[in-house]
Amino acid sequence: MRHDVRAEGPLYKAIHEDRLTFWSCRNDEGFNAGDEVEFREVSNHSYHTGRYSLVKILYVSTVNQKEGYVIFGFKVIEHAFRT
Repeated sequence: MRHDVRAEGPLYKAIHEDRLTFWSCRNDEGFNAGDEVEFREVSNHSYHTGRYSLVKILYVSTVNQKEGYVIFGFKVIEHAFRT
């Protein structure tokens, strides 16, 4: 399964630079190991900049997360730009 997630400036930059390898969020999309996530960079006004990073989820955990939330670890597959 493939998911789309918005990431604002500093968070997206950390993903793009391979410094951020996990994500904590509400599990409203049913994230699972093996799924792909497309992190789309957005500006302060939710405007998509065209940059994105495609990642593959390596693990999903609910340990120390609020009810309904998960944390997942990932590895980057590609960084790209779309016009």
